[in-house]
Amino acid sequence: LVELVAGGNPAYAPTVRLAARWISCHMLSPHFPHEAVELLAAAAFSAPSALPPPASRVAGLLRVLQLLAEHPWHARPLVVDPARELPAATRAALLRAYDERRRVGGGVGCKDGRG
Repeated sequence: LVELVAGGNPAYAPTVRLAARWISCHMLSPHFPHEAVELLAAAAFSAPSALPPPASRVAGLLRVLQLLAEHPWHARPLVVDPARELPAATRAALLRAYDERRRVGGGVGCKDGRG
């Protein structure tokens, strides 16, 4: 997944490093494993948008921060699918699992669709 985004976006890796540093400087590292930072950046680079993918690490960081601020985390999960190849049935299963987990009061974490 990460290789797919990084291969087509030279600013991806510098964005991940800058976002990880920003998170660390704000003492949020215990809440964001590095893999989560990579997924947030992948989502920022591959989200369907009228804007092209960020061309610099600063623009990438701003997109990551915008995603953190504006995504409706309480209502739906962030599904990262840069190749747009996740089958509809799998996406629906992920959303059902998310809703069920929220219903029983469990915590929500990062999932990759494989289990």
